[in-house]
Amino acid sequence: MAWLALIAIATLAGCLWLALHPQGFLVFFVDQRLYLLELSKEFPLQAMLVYVVFYFFYVSLGIPASFFITILGGFLFDWRLAILLSISAATLGGSCLVVVVRHGFQTLARQWIGPRFHRLADGFNRDAVSYLLFMRLMPVFPFWVVNLVVAVMNVPLRIFIPATFVGMAPAASAAALIGSGLDAALMRPTEQLLACRASGQAPCDVVIHWLDLAQPSFLTASIIMGSLSILPPVWRYGARVFAARRQNDA
Repeated sequence: MAWLALIAIATLAGCLWLALHPQGFLVFFVDQRLYLLELSKEFPLQAMLVYVVFYFFYVSLGIPASFFITILGGFLFDWRLAILLSISAATLGGSCLVVVVRHGFQTLARQWIGPRFHRLADGFNRDAVSYLLFMRLMPVFPFWVVNLVVAVMNVPLRIFIPATFVGMAPAASAAALIGSGLDAALMRPTEQLLACRASGQAPCDVVIHWLDLAQPSFLTASIIMGSLSILPPVWRYGARVFAARRQNDA
């Protein structure tokens, strides 16, 4: 798809610029932090509305990387509020994408899923709620891919909405905590940059020490993501044990 190529090109260009001008990026990032935080504090309701609408359309278009938008939410707002806003916007945007694909592009989506369709169909036919929760919790299933699968499988929205809202909570919590920790980690470098500029010195650099990154929210987010990462092998082991017991009983 053309938009995937554009995203890849933009990402590569950004990484190249960051590699060549790391200090310029840090100064720019700190400046934008001050600007965005001032806006979110001066216009809190408007900031939340813009964030939710942006998240909604981002998910509705099926563009990946919603995890990073949730990090931005934790960076701008209280991490608890960021979780609520992110999950709500993602659930609404995902529901919109499901409806559009189901009524206009279901055949195309089914062809894209390919042979995996029948394997997924068995899981949803057995227990749609549990299987959808499983796919939301597992970090191996991208958010937009699950939305396409749900559209193809004709899972009712009354199941999709609550399962998505609950299943997204762990990953959204980790992302919001990362954003909150990033904001806290930049406090001291921001104060140093402002003091340098006030004194008239030039150029003023941003220096981030390892102690700046020692934030409790980073540790909590790491624990959550680590717990999610071990779910797939635990699930596979449990499935093998369950299948062996059924075979022995038979």
